[in-house]
Amino acid sequence: MPPKQRITREMILERSFEMFCREGMEAVNARSVAKALNCSTQPIFSYFSGMDDLKSSLEMKAKETFEEALELAEWYDDAFVAWIQGEYQVRVGAF
Repeated sequence: MPPKQRITREMILERSFEMFCREGMEAVNARSVAKALNCSTQPIFSYFSGMDDLKSSLEMKAKETFEEALELAEWYDDAFVAWIQGEYQVRVGAF
């Protein structure tokens, strides 16, 4: 008999976050998360005190993900502006 898959807190959070992103917070419940992980609801409640705890963790993860995306976008924006300005200066200097 193959060993049981160990469900981790991070696995629960990642799968729940995927569901949240695709279907909204309404789709995230103990049974749907357990079904997506192919397990019972027991691992969910062993890592989270309840669905409010899981949803609070999801909101924190969403906020962190959004902030990381903003930082990355700002970096790319700054790099693009610097490249454009450098390109423009090269052209102006050539004339």
